Amino acid sequence: MNSNVTFWLLAAVRPECRALLAAARCGAKVILCQDRSVLGGNASSEVRMHIVGANGTGRFDRGAELETEAREGGIIEEIRLDNCVRNPQRSASMFDLILYDKCRVESNLTLMLNTAVTGVEMRDAEQNEIAVALAERQSTEDRFRIRAQTFIDCTGDGRLAFEAGAAFMRGRESTTEFSEPLARVIRRICSSLDQPC
Repeated sequence: MNSNVTFWLLAAVRPECRALLAAARCGAKVILCQDRSVLGGNASSEVRMHIVGANGTGRFDRGAELETEAREGGIIEEIRLDNCVRNPQRSASMFDLILYDKCRVESNLTLMLNTAVTGVEMRDAEQNEIAVALAERQSTEDRFRIRAQTFIDCTGDGRLAFEAGAAFMRGRESTTEFSEPLARVIRRICSSLDQPC
């Protein structure tokens, strides 16, 4: 299958799901490609890490009520409110369905579950720009060639970027790299998996 879209997103964890919903609602044609059978990343029924919101604690100590509250807004608030109404039992599987439903009702968003990236075709080797993403759904033996103006890699392990030949780090960065006192001391840059880091 060949597709042409504005945005193509690999992996569907919470922030990326919101970004593509917003893009689709603004008229962009988008494809959300997830290598798992459910959306939500760590918030899915596979991992069950609930959304904690802006304060990052999961508690309700968000500041002075109606003054300095730290609370998510926009699409994440919409998802959380839907979850409160439609999922009072707080079932992780029901939350999967709420995210799925949010994506399915958007006419500009094509959802591709159980579909993994397998490679890329570059526009120009000197520009380092992806022209086509290659993806595969093994359960149906379908292969996809997806053209997009913008590719967003949110896999967590940088699969699309790796396929495009981008440099990457293995392990953790040093404490001085980003002024993080709890980070490790050693930083390694690799250009391929074959190269020892």
